[in-house]
Amino acid sequence: MIVFGAAMSAVEYQIFGKKDIFIGSLLMVIGIFLLSECVNSGAGIVWKLGKCISGDMYYYHVMVIAALDIFLPLPMLVKPFVVVAICIVFFSLINSELWRLIKKDNISL
Repeated sequence: MIVFGAAMSAVEYQIFGKKDIFIGSLLMVIGIFLLSECVNSGAGIVWKLGKCISGDMYYYHVMVIAALDIFLPLPMLVKPFVVVAICIVFFSLINSELWRLIKKDNISL
């Protein structure tokens, strides 16, 4: 389903041009969700990162996209990967520093 969604997005891009969301993107998200349900969670680094930074990525990825459009325009085929990489690195660093300060000051949440 993920591969089919990617192929469908590429075809939709050729037909409709630049759009914000394609039907193929929805198929990829559903495929990734179904794949995540099949994997044992709670063990890997991806699970830990997702638990810590998913909210930040959800809220601020649009700001990262806007900043990239202003300062470093990228082709649409590359932009999603760059945005994800920037968000993961940036928000991981922010959250690790935040947790370090919370533990240092013995603040409980």
